[in-house]
Amino acid sequence: MAICITFDTDHMSESNLTRWLDSQPIHGECTFFCGQVYDVLQTTRHEIAPHPFFATNLGQTEILKSYRDLFPDAVSWRSHSLVFSQSICVELQRLGYRNVSISERYADLDAQPIKLPWGPTDFGIYYMDNSDFCNFNEAKDENWKRFDRGMLVQLFETRRAQGEEYVYVFDFHPIHLALNTPSYDAYVSERYSYEANGQVSRMAAKRRGARTYFDELLELMRAHGVSSRSISDVSRTRRA
Repeated sequence: MAICITFDTDHMSESNLTRWLDSQPIHGECTFFCGQVYDVLQTTRHEIAPHPFFATNLGQTEILKSYRDLFPDAVSWRSHSLVFSQSICVELQRLGYRNVSISERYADLDAQPIKLPWGPTDFGIYYMDNSDFCNFNEAKDENWKRFDRGMLVQLFETRRAQGEEYVYVFDFHPIHLALNTPSYDAYVSERYSYEANGQVSRMAAKRRGARTYFDELLELMRAHGVSSRSISDVSRTRRA
């Protein structure tokens, strides 16, 4: 139950997500956190879950209900920007969610899901692409380091990725994978062309960025016979 690949579909249109899925083989079952319903995901094997955006004029209860209405069968939940609170947790429990993924456990080799006091279990995020390449106002600790292939290799060489004890949640954004985003500045300069017409910079294939780590993860998973599992599937196994 070791690796859960998840996707936050921010800023992806139906056509861009369809094009990206057609071009990107995905190893195993993943969890897609969505701000809208995508037709292209309805016939896949992947878990579909809400990804609410709280910066609106609606109140918290209204937002949570509106996303429950969009995804009535979802059991997992992750908000945009990982917005979370005790009151949100209580409401999620009332609405029938069993799992959330709202904390960062960056490169934490001891990552395990944590049952929250108010109900759901939090599947902390081992790696999130935009947390890796963004450093607003130089806020990161001086000891922090960018993710690299060696950190991935470590998971497999120690056999943690193949074991039953730890759960490593990877959080990628399809828009960053399509753009192979290396930095926030590059994302800002290239995002709107991609959103409007699916255009990707010619530099995308030549640089190290979010897609580099995603491709290296898939390569190592294939080499070691490891498939991604959805958060809900891991959750069921842990409850059994």
